[in-house]
Amino acid sequence: MGLASRYSTQGHAQHHPFVEAVVHGGSVTLLYLVHILYLVYLAGRSVQTTLWQRWQQFQLPMDLDSDKQRLKKVPAHLCIVVSSELHRSDSDWHAIIHDLCQVACWAWHMGIETLTLFDASGKLKSLAIPIYKQHDLMLHDWCHIHGLQVPSQDDFLLTIASLDDAHNDLVHAARHAHQHLVSNQLSTNAIDQTLVNALIPGTDPDLMIVYDGLPHDFLYINGYSPWHLKNTEFINATHYHRFDYALFSHCLYKYAKVEQRFGR
Repeated sequence: MGLASRYSTQGHAQHHPFVEAVVHGGSVTLLYLVHILYLVYLAGRSVQTTLWQRWQQFQLPMDLDSDKQRLKKVPAHLCIVVSSELHRSDSDWHAIIHDLCQVACWAWHMGIETLTLFDASGKLKSLAIPIYKQHDLMLHDWCHIHGLQVPSQDDFLLTIASLDDAHNDLVHAARHAHQHLVSNQLSTNAIDQTLVNALIPGTDPDLMIVYDGLPHDFLYINGYSPWHLKNTEFINATHYHRFDYALFSHCLYKYAKVEQRFGR
């Protein structure tokens, strides 16, 4: 029995590495297959989005005045978030900046009062001066073409923000909240929503659009300050890589149909 048992053990030992190799090879093959299927899915969504945008450009001509009359409401504060999921070249950023400056013209024409451009990486913030100059030129040309008066800073506000701004706002609020509690000899229980709103500058966007990322169903706000998202409506457009008028009008019509209850 001892000899037979020893031979049996040696046989299992010889076959064990073979089984491990088969399992490992099958697992790796399965992972590659899943990866390939995911890449095919991403390519399919990108092609679908591109074809839809091309069809919209030919079938639905841009008519801001008509859309403005049809829309039941427009956001007073619109925030556009450039997703941080993709790596971009300088030419990619050039196209993004051109699109966003064009969107700023449409937004003002539609009656939107504030447009915030958010990019977590800080690339847009580093190019803020050229962006503001390009925006002013494009808006001036837009008003000249359509026979409109160029708006003042009180009529339309364009802001550019990054992840650093969200961090700085939080640090600023925490520091001033501490000073407020110490100077008034209050406990931390005195910190409420009213105090936070007073300490953190800015207003809540009525509508936030996240675009130019990977096509998925979940929404990633890329580090935007959550204190300013209490009453915000979100639209996930990460599978769109160009912000044309078809996407702009689609988002506004979708927002106009939303019934905001504000917790009621």
